[in-house]
Amino acid sequence: RELIAAQSGDVRIIDEPERMPQPRQKIAVHAPVSGYISSCDALLVAEAAKVLGAGRLTKSAPIDLAVGVVLKHKIGDVVQAGDVLAE
Repeated sequence: RELIAAQSGDVRIIDEPERMPQPRQKIAVHAPVSGYISSCDALLVAEAAKVLGAGRLTKSAPIDLAVGVVLKHKIGDVVQAGDVLAE
């Protein structure tokens, strides 16, 4: 809350996240098999988000605040085939 306020942002988004821009669509990534999450390539996830618009290659490029990646599980979690791993 303090960081948002310090940058003149709208602190209401903490309690009301629906105030943030919303994506036009969500794509779920499903577990192909049952097992557990043994690793996550954070750089690969970040690069994918950047390609979708969540980051920028140059300082003047726009950032789409509606773009992001939501990881639904943590390292060590057990998942079943078909579970949503990320959106």
